Amino acid sequence: MEKNIPKTVTHHTYGPLDEIRGIAALAVFLIHFIQLYYNTKTLGILGARADVLGVWGVSIFFILSGFLIHSGTRREFEKTNTVSWKNYFMRRFFRIYPPFLVCLIFSYVLGKYFQSNMISNEDFGNLFAHITMISTYFTHYFENINAIFWTVIVEVHFYIIYPVLWWMLRRYSIWTVLGVTLLIGLAYFVLSAKFTVPGPERIMHQHTSVALLWKWVLGMVLAEFYYNLKPKGLIKFLSSTPVTFIALLLCFVPLVFMSDSMSLQYQRFVLPVISFVFFGGLIFSPVKTWSSNILKWMGKISYSFYLWHPVSLLFVSMYFHEGNAITFLVCTVSSLLLAWASFHITEAPSITWGKNVINSLSKSSK
Repeated sequence: MEKNIPKTVTHHTYGPLDEIRGIAALAVFLIHFIQLYYNTKTLGILGARADVLGVWGVSIFFILSGFLIHSGTRREFEKTNTVSWKNYFMRRFFRIYPPFLVCLIFSYVLGKYFQSNMISNEDFGNLFAHITMISTYFTHYFENINAIFWTVIVEVHFYIIYPVLWWMLRRYSIWTVLGVTLLIGLAYFVLSAKFTVPGPERIMHQHTSVALLWKWVLGMVLAEFYYNLKPKGLIKFLSSTPVTFIALLLCFVPLVFMSDSMSLQYQRFVLPVISFVFFGGLIFSPVKTWSSNILKWMGKISYSFYLWHPVSLLFVSMYFHEGNAITFLVCTVSSLLLAWASFHITEAPSITWGKNVINSLSKSSK
C-alpha cells in the first residue's frame, strides 16, 4: 500500500551547498597532493591519518548527492504529483556523463605516455569497462586510468538504484529505507571480508555501490527532514552551530588517538554519520557562518575540478619535483584553471544541451 508523501515546504534554499562542494573538493585535492609529493609514513601520526581527508570529502559528496537528488524528486512530486523517470535519467546523463567521458578519454590517452600515482597506462578493456560504468565490479579495472573515476561510477549506480528507493519510500518510512540499505551494506562488507583475502579484491568489493549505498541514503534522510520539518527535536539539534563545529572536529581529531585498525573502521562506519550531522548543521543552521564567494565559485566548478585535478597534478609533477608551498600553489591554480575550462567547454554546455533535449521532447509529446 502506498504511503502519502506530505507536501509541506514551499521554499528550496538549502544553505551553503556550493560552499560544501568546494570544501569537499579541496579536501580530496589536498590528500592527493600529499600522496603525490610526500611519503605519509614519514609524517608521523598526521601523515598516517591524512587519508581521512579523501574519505571525508567523498562521504560529503555522497550525502550531498543523495540530498539534492531526493530534494529534486520531492520538488517535482509536489508540483505534479508524479515523477518523470525518463526526464530524471536524462538530466543525470547530461549532468554527469559527457564531462566524465571527455576526461576519461583524455586520461586514457595521457596514460599511454605519462603516468603518476593516479593516472595509469591501461588497455582498451579497461577503457570499455569505464565507458560502460561497470569497472567498479572488476578488481583489475577498479581504480585504473584515473583513480578518482570509481567514485563517479559508484555515484551513477546510486542514480540507477534511486527509483527503487523512491518506491520503497512511498510504502515505508525513510528510517526503513536507511535500515535496509545499511543492513545490505554491512552484509556485503562482512561477506567480502570472509570470502576474499586482504588486498585489491576485498578493497574493490568494499567500495561498490552495494556496500556504500547507505551513505548516499543519509542525504535522502536529510531531505526528508527538510521537507517534512520533523523530527523537530533532531532538526533543532542539527541547527545548533556548536553541534556543527563539534561534528567537524569529530570527523578528524579522534583519529589521532586511534590505532590503525580502529581508525579504518571509524572512517568506514562512524565518519559518514558524523558527516551527516555536520552537513545537516549547515543545511538547517540559521547562521550564515559558511558563506563565501570563493567557495561558491569553487563549488560551481567542483565536478570538473574533481575530474581533472589528477591530470593537473601529473603535469605539474613533471616540472616541480618537491612538495613545498610554491608547488602546492602551482598545483592548485593549474587545477582550478583546468576545471574552469572544462566547466565552460564541456560541463555547462552539456547541462544546457540536456535541458534543451528534455524541453524539446516534452513539447513533442503534447
